[in-house]
Amino acid sequence: MTSGAEGIAYTALRLFFTFLLKIFYRCLVTVGQQHLLKTKDAPVVFAAMHPNGLVDPLLIMATCGRSLSFVAKHTLFAMPLVGTALRMLGAIAVHRRSDQPNPTTNQNTDSISAMANCLRDGGAITIFPEGISHNESTLQLLRTGFARAVAEAFSSEQNKPKVVYIVPVGLIYTNKERFRSDVCVEYGEPIAVTASMVDVETLRQQLTEKLSDISLVAKSTHHIELMALTRELLSLHRKGDPGNYADEMRSFLRVYVRNADKPDVIEISQRVQAYHEKLQLMCMQDSDVVNARKSFKVLTTIVRVFFSVCVLFPLGLPGIIIQAPVALLTTWIAARLAKGDRDQIAHYRLLLGTALSFVFLGAFFLVVGLMFGVTISVFCTMIVILCGMYNIMMRPFTVTWIAIRIQAAVLLTNVNLLQQERLKLVADIRTLATKYLE
Repeated sequence: MTSGAEGIAYTALRLFFTFLLKIFYRCLVTVGQQHLLKTKDAPVVFAAMHPNGLVDPLLIMATCGRSLSFVAKHTLFAMPLVGTALRMLGAIAVHRRSDQPNPTTNQNTDSISAMANCLRDGGAITIFPEGISHNESTLQLLRTGFARAVAEAFSSEQNKPKVVYIVPVGLIYTNKERFRSDVCVEYGEPIAVTASMVDVETLRQQLTEKLSDISLVAKSTHHIELMALTRELLSLHRKGDPGNYADEMRSFLRVYVRNADKPDVIEISQRVQAYHEKLQLMCMQDSDVVNARKSFKVLTTIVRVFFSVCVLFPLGLPGIIIQAPVALLTTWIAARLAKGDRDQIAHYRLLLGTALSFVFLGAFFLVVGLMFGVTISVFCTMIVILCGMYNIMMRPFTVTWIAIRIQAAVLLTNVNLLQQERLKLVADIRTLATKYLE
């Protein structure tokens, strides 16, 4: 638990990272707050699947409403900025077998003891029991460290808790590494553990079942991608929020997994895949086909494109002075650091984008100040920052590009045929869904 100077540092970091997350993700939704109320002021272990690197613990910190002690692999503490932030947050270092082939017993014991002491003090811990960040569609075998920490918390009569709650956390990303995508943080029904019911294997099994219920788990990533394409066809992504997305995707996956070997399901799956491959060849998206219906009214389309180019676009231009080099450098460096691991890209983009933004803003302020004086430099820097925020929130360049792209789709492709194919595909999907949901 944090107090005094540590509490101030934790609060400052939590507010800072929450601000960054709300910039990076277009919509951040929290589901299951009623479960958090049950655990208020009690010792808690927040246990989550780990699909997105350092972004995962930041999301829990931003949404759980508690001061947390993070459990993190010891190698992170050696990273310059990350290590400093972890120490300020009171993180607990663990030594994984994959990082250290021959870990000493004392190192592992000390980590478990530190977690148990936090729980005895009524604190909250965030842990990722899979032990690794990954891009797999299946839940990995859970390590038992969280259960051993709970058991040790009950082993001493001093400050012995009456109950420890284990709260499963589902982290559902619509496109986890993409800037301005959506994310849902879902808190599941907590497992209430008392001294008389502590069993490590039982707790592992219970947590595995609860995490499977609130996460997107499938036999392969192809299943998840296919269901995302199907859901997009049904236009559900234009209704509701990421919480709805999570519920709908889990429903789709349950139905699909049960019936994946049925001939009609295989046939419709192949048609969905073929339709989206066709759109990719045309450099189009499904939304272009939908919105192109409205674009046959030439005058309306011309007005939309003219407004985007002449009004929205110029307002964001000053922000491009900083955003363009930051975006290009961040994307380029993050891709190389991640080395193809999708679960690593988002936190590299988040951290690099933040650092480079400060560097470029500082350089811009210095150059303008040397050329025109401090007053003009302050004014110009504020304009650049405001235009940059406008670009992030309003996305005028994206709006302009979409308007032009839709018009190009109308002029250069046979949108009528695509729309007819889409309508037939949607009708067949709905028929099939009705059949297997009965």
